[in-house]
Amino acid sequence: MTLTTLFQRFTPIEQDVSHQLDMLRGFSTAMVLFCHAYLLFLYPVWPAIMLPVYLFAHAWVMSLFALSGFLICKSACYNIQQNHQFNIKRYAFSRLNRIVPPFYFGCGALLLIYLVSPWFFASSSRELAVISDTMSQAKMVLDAKSFTGVLLFVNGFLTVTPASNFSFWSLPFEVWFYVLFGLMLWPQNKIAIFTAVLLLLTLSLLNYAFLLYIAGFMVVWCLAKLLNRIQEREKMVAVNTENN
Repeated sequence: MTLTTLFQRFTPIEQDVSHQLDMLRGFSTAMVLFCHAYLLFLYPVWPAIMLPVYLFAHAWVMSLFALSGFLICKSACYNIQQNHQFNIKRYAFSRLNRIVPPFYFGCGALLLIYLVSPWFFASSSRELAVISDTMSQAKMVLDAKSFTGVLLFVNGFLTVTPASNFSFWSLPFEVWFYVLFGLMLWPQNKIAIFTAVLLLLTLSLLNYAFLLYIAGFMVVWCLAKLLNRIQEREKMVAVNTENN
């Protein structure tokens, strides 16, 4: 059984379930924001809980990856059912349309803040003149190499993530997950499969954490399949009950 055949058996997400997943994604995002706020404002004066907060933050980031893994499987299912095979162009357009506009808006905002900070900081530079005991960063840090890496989704692999917005570390992981997923589903294209395997090995060698997250992605994919089977059986039972 091919992946395409397998995805043809998935059913679309119901509207109520979709709203619940959106709420879970919003809550996960809020928890990640809270953890970042701790690192920025409270870590210097309350370092004792650094490790629990760090693990807590990564757990919620992983939950966002899990949701992405589940939803991308459902998206691929809908793509295949609508086109009778996986439409790589439609998939690529939907991913780009979802990620690129808000991402580059955020990058533009970061660059703007970096450029105008000397006009707003009391030091007339990018360094804070008075450092509070609750601040973990003393200046705006952004260089051309790291910023270019962010724009090309290679930070964490070929370049470092800018310290002024370290939350950018997770986005290239998600983007390359989408690329690998699309290549694996490309119908009857052995070159795409070979490219996906080679790309996975290369990215994993550049950053071993990527392999750990891709493993989590695959686990969620299996869970999505299992949940879909359960949903189908429940519907069949309900239909049989009504008919009887």
